[in-house]
Amino acid sequence: MDSGCDICLDQLEHVEDKMIKFEGKKVSVIGAARSGLASAVALKELGARVFLSELKDTGDYGEMVRILKYRDIKFEFGKHSDDVFDCQLMVTSPGVPFDAEVLNRAREKNIKIISELELGFLLCPGKIIAITGSNGKTTTTSLIGEIFSHSGIKYRVAGNIGKPFVAIAANVSHDGWAILEVSTFQLEWIDRFKPKVAAVLNITPDHLDRHRSMENYIALKFKVFSNQNGTDLAVLNADDKNLQNYKPVSEVLRFSVMVIKRS
Repeated sequence: MDSGCDICLDQLEHVEDKMIKFEGKKVSVIGAARSGLASAVALKELGARVFLSELKDTGDYGEMVRILKYRDIKFEFGKHSDDVFDCQLMVTSPGVPFDAEVLNRAREKNIKIISELELGFLLCPGKIIAITGSNGKTTTTSLIGEIFSHSGIKYRVAGNIGKPFVAIAANVSHDGWAILEVSTFQLEWIDRFKPKVAAVLNITPDHLDRHRSMENYIALKFKVFSNQNGTDLAVLNADDKNLQNYKPVSEVLRFSVMVIKRS
């Protein structure tokens, strides 16, 4: 089994290189919801040898099975067999818990794991705006999309709202923008995901059954800034106690319902 990450994601700098690297590579996709299917289809179009694995049985997946067969994508339902580990890269869907057995076993085998959000980043030639927060993500993402619609700037809206990022990523032009609603589930397995603009609207207790603690939840929200640098922009809520003292390396713009005094 060839599980070494010779796809070499850490060395990729140009979208063209990223796309070429997938051709002929074995990639397993975990989870067969919207993101999983979109990831499998995108990878197949890039020439990867894709295997999709879903723990639930076929159930209501009739249409998905038809698409997978039509696309000649190998798949299994009702289990994660050992076949899923015969890969050089694993793409996991947001609905699959971080500590799921299949992902734990993949880590033990030193298989590179990334999220659908990360895969979308690798395929996207344009710039990215990523919006996250406990509340208001969808409204804010929709509002930004509406603003762009009157600007003449090329853009696509995706992520937790509408289509999965990976489904539209390659169609974002070099001079265009992807406007994304992003959740902590999607941020768990990012590696090089680097939005030009990232916003955390607020942080209140949410999804703690999955993230185990408020500290973990906050850390995952801040992960949206993890690859930014001084040329990027971080947008933060100045009224949120969990965000008031946070200082990312990127340029910071704070918003508030109160008057903010300039320092």
